[in-house]
Amino acid sequence: MVKKTIIADLEKYAQKLPDKPAVSDKKVQLTYKKLFEKVQTEAAILQEHEVGCSDKIAVLAVSRVDYVIAYLAVQYLGAVSVPIDKSLGLAAIEQICEQTQCKLFIGDEKQKPDSILFVSLKNLTKQVLAEDCVKTVSLARIEDPEQPSEMLFTSGTTGIPKGVVLSYRAIAASMENTSNGNGLKQEDTMLLPLPLGHSFGMRVLRACIHTGASIVLQNGFAFARDTQISIDKFFCTAMACVPASFGVMELQMKEQLPEILGKLRYIEFGAGSLSPQKKRELMANLPNTEIHNTWGSTETGGAIFLNLASNSDKYTSIGKPLESVTVSIYKEDGTQVIGYGPEEVGRMRLKGDLEMSGYWKREPETAAALVDGWLVTNDLVYRDEDGFIYMLGRADDMINTGGEKVSPVEVENIASGYEQVKECACVGAPDPKGILGEIPVLFVVSKSGQFDENGMTKYLSERIERFKLPQAYVMLEELPRNRMQKLDRRELRTIWKEKTSKRDTDKTTQKSNETGMKHPDTSIGSELIRCIKSRHSVRHFEDRPILKEILESIAECGIYAPSGKNMQTWRFTILDDAGQIKQWKQLILNQAAERKVRVSGFENPAALILISNDIRNKNGEKDSSCAAENIMLAATAYGIGSVWINALSTMCDDETIREQLRQWEIPDRHQVYAMIALGYPEGEVKSPKRNLNVVHYVK
Repeated sequence: MVKKTIIADLEKYAQKLPDKPAVSDKKVQLTYKKLFEKVQTEAAILQEHEVGCSDKIAVLAVSRVDYVIAYLAVQYLGAVSVPIDKSLGLAAIEQICEQTQCKLFIGDEKQKPDSILFVSLKNLTKQVLAEDCVKTVSLARIEDPEQPSEMLFTSGTTGIPKGVVLSYRAIAASMENTSNGNGLKQEDTMLLPLPLGHSFGMRVLRACIHTGASIVLQNGFAFARDTQISIDKFFCTAMACVPASFGVMELQMKEQLPEILGKLRYIEFGAGSLSPQKKRELMANLPNTEIHNTWGSTETGGAIFLNLASNSDKYTSIGKPLESVTVSIYKEDGTQVIGYGPEEVGRMRLKGDLEMSGYWKREPETAAALVDGWLVTNDLVYRDEDGFIYMLGRADDMINTGGEKVSPVEVENIASGYEQVKECACVGAPDPKGILGEIPVLFVVSKSGQFDENGMTKYLSERIERFKLPQAYVMLEELPRNRMQKLDRRELRTIWKEKTSKRDTDKTTQKSNETGMKHPDTSIGSELIRCIKSRHSVRHFEDRPILKEILESIAECGIYAPSGKNMQTWRFTILDDAGQIKQWKQLILNQAAERKVRVSGFENPAALILISNDIRNKNGEKDSSCAAENIMLAATAYGIGSVWINALSTMCDDETIREQLRQWEIPDRHQVYAMIALGYPEGEVKSPKRNLNVVHYVK
């Protein structure tokens, strides 16, 4: 029987440390004893749904105690946990459930697949927490350490997300590695604001239970105040985070950062390495807090660890493998790299109990990744004589310019030291002259909005070889990232392609004008311009539904609106049930009459989209307004009418209104700034006359 399991650890601490806090969120705190009891009770309820050993159970990975109980209950029964990223849409959830042949989905009513047995996570937790007596059920006996325990999906930076199968052997190794790699102690309280549908958040969660530490769950880094409150309220001693999210928090904390984060014993960074410049800054600002940088993957968990406090001379390294992990480097021809230093480069391979079993139903990819007992990565690295590993980038990210290989990570690390650079990223792009094959292009986010290209070129030319110098610079407000805040290099290449395509078009247009050809009429030729100029308020709609796919597409456009400091604290709530809309409208009209607030009519809309935002976000109302504009323009593009109903924004403090918003799971701290009514226009609607005499040029 397999003894090293997360449930064995949980049971041990329920007996050894019964009153020690195990996991907390804003509303609930459970000790190790209470957590174990609730896990047993929920396992008994799931067994009533005929959940058994090896069944695959999808669980919506929200950052609440609800999820931890559900995840552990699935493990208790010996079933396979399939954490589902909470940001996924219904179509993606259905695809994962179908692909993995899940027996049950424990999640949100609003993301309820039709093709699979569903249990509401919220209702399940209410039932479990309300139970006074503990329901008991037999703990599953795991006989084979190679039996699947969990299936995690990759974040998809390299293509379609793959299901990574992790055995009990791999999970046990991951827990041990993360605990040892960071020096996690039983007396630690870990602040965990990471998404729990991904490898980094899950391995830290598991490691805390394995060690007997306390966990404090937090829903992301959007508000530094939340982080400060969590650290002070729960006396946190450690925190796990990703560099990009930390940057958002850093902007808000400003000069208070050393005081707030200086209370922590250590901070672990993963999901993308910190730049050397940022490592130096953190070491200077937090002299009494250990800064750890971890390399890991969904396929391995944490494997290579760097404690900057004890290895300050290795700040450009990604760290050193643990004793339980063997790392080797192989060239493209399959020969092993024996030497040390930046000239001895190859793909990194790892060996140990941490290895995944394979990719679910992807035999060719599994065969390519697991070779002769090694897990083959796509990362190009070298090592020094002390055993520290240095990353040059992914093999398919390397830039081949004039026969020379350029590491984008090397260029980024050096460029990040330039005084005007907040962050930067380097990619290869086709040489427009067709001579070098590729050229390095550097994307820059400036600290102040100012950037001196000549100054940067001079700075780099003093530090790297000439062939590595960027041949073009692109200024961005922020670098594109995926859901786990990893740099999205594919999107950078798309941005460059669009930029060069536009430049070529502009040249063609200029040439056409020079030869006397008429410039195209942008008011006719541009679909976007047409939508902007033809959009107007529509208040009367046909009795005709909007296809769900179209409605989702319209709402999604709101997500791409500008957001102050990129906070993105908005929420989009869709109503498309005629009965609900009618009742909601009447409720608004009743409350408006009491308050003597004028409500301009909207008759028979097919859908309503409520745009709310966190009242703690100073830019929340502006962000919501931008999102509303995007949504209305998207509706126009589909031939759908829309109107902005403003009255609701003045009534969110009304208890009757607020109670309804709660039922739709709109948080109390959210103000509904806009409600957009949507539907196909009834009859012809004339556009209002526009005052065109308002544009003035300064001479």
